[in-house]
Amino acid sequence: MKNKKIKIRELEDIIKNKRIYPVFQPIVDLRSGHIFAYEALSRVLGGSSMEIGELFELACRCRKVWELEAVCRRNALKQAVYMPAGKKLFLNVDPNVILDPKFRSGTTRYMMKKYGLTPDDVVFEVTERTRIKKETTFTETVNHYRDEEFHIAIDDFGAEFAGMNRVCMLHPEYIKLDIELIKDIDSNEYQRSFVKHFADFCEEKGIKLVAEGIETKAELETAARIGVAYGQGYYLYAPGVHFAE
Repeated sequence: MKNKKIKIRELEDIIKNKRIYPVFQPIVDLRSGHIFAYEALSRVLGGSSMEIGELFELACRCRKVWELEAVCRRNALKQAVYMPAGKKLFLNVDPNVILDPKFRSGTTRYMMKKYGLTPDDVVFEVTERTRIKKETTFTETVNHYRDEEFHIAIDDFGAEFAGMNRVCMLHPEYIKLDIELIKDIDSNEYQRSFVKHFADFCEEKGIKLVAEGIETKAELETAARIGVAYGQGYYLYAPGVHFAE
């Protein structure tokens, strides 16, 4: 119990003092080799006893998920002003944020207007980094941001059984393949076959498919050869890109 109270105080201090800073990881067009977009990833300034995922789990339990996410989002948007022209910004969103009593619709649009960005610059990457409280929450979150005219990416596709149902129901503009589908894809015939057929499906439906977690030359070459359009991972670029002001 004492340890839990210490972690809650740490979370509250991180939120109060906005101890979050963004690092950016490029998403690369595997056909041209050019950077297509950047994903904003959050880190804790001054360090923390918890990883960012654990912080969001705790924030969800303490009904502070929107307060934490708002700090992450504001700091990412502030830095994205200096992003190279014509590139997309991928922002992670926890589906539970829409259940938070402090959540306010339109806040992100206000932040973006302040920093000179438009909905066309931003893709909301809806992820299940925390346990979803209600079955309908994922859909409600996607529909909320689509109503705000943002593009949607479904993250970690292939990591759970509901993934294909969500694709068919929500019609995302982007899908990010789970890292486990890309790991050793060059040597795993079943993974390779599945990803190839799914890449064909995405091309037919106009969905941009991103392979996450590319860590070797063989994984990169295989993903590109079987039709995956975009890639992200340490073999291409590690998180940590900073934009010059």
